[in-house]
Amino acid sequence: MRPLIPDSSEEPTPIDLAQADFRSADGRPWVMVNFVTSIDGATILDGGSTELGDDEDMALFQALRAVPDYILVGASTVIAEDYRPVKLDEARRKWRTEQGLSETPRLAIVSGTVSLSVEQRVFSDPDHKPL
Repeated sequence: MRPLIPDSSEEPTPIDLAQADFRSADGRPWVMVNFVTSIDGATILDGGSTELGDDEDMALFQALRAVPDYILVGASTVIAEDYRPVKLDEARRKWRTEQGLSETPRLAIVSGTVSLSVEQRVFSDPDHKPL
């Protein structure tokens, strides 16, 4: 991934791109979306999205997780991909605290049926409870 504007002679890393996209929008909420699809538009392969991406997709995915206050995910994805509480490496946690943010973003789960079990891994860390 290389930004075309402004012209850059250096290859930015995914974390550089994600952090460069950090903005407050004058204090108003804003939304960032990230997902991977197959060439025919499918978002699921073998029951999840993990198999659709490569190492670069995963690096960008991890970098983008350092930016938001909340990470919105559907309950079906939480179940299919056995989601865990959000974890960031030390560098990303440090960057967040330097920006005045909490060490990790909070996971917000959307469900039309609330069919999640409290036994699922996503609920395993009492310090990082999802919304």
